[in-house]
Amino acid sequence: MAVKVWNPYLESYLEYIGQILPTYGEEHYGAMFRGLMDYYYVRDKCIKEYAFAIPNEEAIDTLIQYGPIVEIGCGLGYWARLVQDAGGEIIPYDANVNDKGMVKLYMHKDTYAQPHTRIFHGTHEVAELHSNMTLFLCWPPYENSMAHDCLQTYLQHGGQTVIYVGEGRGGCTEDDAFHDLLSEHMEVAKTVSIPVWPGIHDSLDVYVRKIV
Repeated sequence: MAVKVWNPYLESYLEYIGQILPTYGEEHYGAMFRGLMDYYYVRDKCIKEYAFAIPNEEAIDTLIQYGPIVEIGCGLGYWARLVQDAGGEIIPYDANVNDKGMVKLYMHKDTYAQPHTRIFHGTHEVAELHSNMTLFLCWPPYENSMAHDCLQTYLQHGGQTVIYVGEGRGGCTEDDAFHDLLSEHMEVAKTVSIPVWPGIHDSLDVYVRKIV
């Protein structure tokens, strides 16, 4: 069992669910509208500060179990920081790191923020350098080839294990080409339920290479 670490993202989410969410869906239109506005504000704020997906203890334990990890497209490195704090080994990369170590926020193209840990600059090509590690992809961008390119490079150089956090085919992460490649070469070994924002359907899935 990994060391239990402080997870402010999860705390913010639980506070929202406990205090704000009960107003959402009330029959009174005004209360329902305020609930919707609160939801969008809180989720957007958390995404800017932490990540799209919400890690829990089991998710972090799973990453450590399958470590060492290389994460590509790590954003602000929140998941990576929790893994490090819990005693795991992970190398986080992102393509949008400037020379000061700041990371450009996804969907906020002109805004840079201080990451939660040191982020190394790298694209899908770095998967070649770490094919002996588990590849971690967390909420790869929607309708974008990044996840597919990472997985393809990783597999071409002998990679065996992928941990993917996101939605399924047709969801709001990655593209169909990624899922086609994943289905062709990998099979699910483990699924971990993580906290989800209303209307979002992500999970953590561990994939291992098919034996042929």
